[in-house]
Amino acid sequence: MKKTLILTILFCAILPLAGGKTRSNDLAPVRDYYRMLDFASFMFSKVSRELAYSNVVELTKSVDQCGFVPKSRSDHNSLTSDCSQPPVGSMAVWNIYSQFKEKWLLELLYPRLLTWNKWWPEARQTDGLLCWGSDLKRIRLGERGTGSTNHAILESGLDNSSMYDGVKINPETGQLNLQDVGLTSMYVMDCEHLALIANELGYRKDCVKGRNSSARTSSASGVRKTACSTTSTPRPENSTAVPRPRMSM
Repeated sequence: MKKTLILTILFCAILPLAGGKTRSNDLAPVRDYYRMLDFASFMFSKVSRELAYSNVVELTKSVDQCGFVPKSRSDHNSLTSDCSQPPVGSMAVWNIYSQFKEKWLLELLYPRLLTWNKWWPEARQTDGLLCWGSDLKRIRLGERGTGSTNHAILESGLDNSSMYDGVKINPETGQLNLQDVGLTSMYVMDCEHLALIANELGYRKDCVKGRNSSARTSSASGVRKTACSTTSTPRPENSTAVPRPRMSM
């Protein structure tokens, strides 16, 4: 187990630094940052505080450019402007903070994490639940595939999942016609961890807002909260269902 952890950490640390590919018009390496590196930051914290901090800070700084953490970002400062990745940043930051207890990390990243958290319901919500998507309004020069079903699926991080077989994107909303239980649950978890961070920083109003957002989304989706974990529960038989896109299970 220890050997597997060390090899995984080395892979995640070296890959972004080495550069996995090059542009056709330029030999400089392009470093891609994916949401897996938030989990890598959490793993780094078990062996290196500096690696954990550098990865999670660099990832979260991407919010400054587009209001969300993009699916990928390169050392040429180019990024995917149409889609994000699963909202696990607040969870990673809180767990790293819980280990080292250095409040400057929360103070530095909280505004960006809050901005990203607010982006989800604004850009990816349909009838109170969240859907993966690809935003047509954020097309950057040279980007390909934006506003497509494929890019929307890539936002989930589950690139080859059969759960999305046959699901199409709504060209008007830029969202998949699928309300995703996994995404909605992760968003509830993000609200809960963001509330913990706000409380730790003394932002009482933000803490209440975060918990209210969590409760509101949980109520809409039938997700029951237990601390910061979530499980899905069926709707009551006498509840009135609103016609919605297909929901993942």
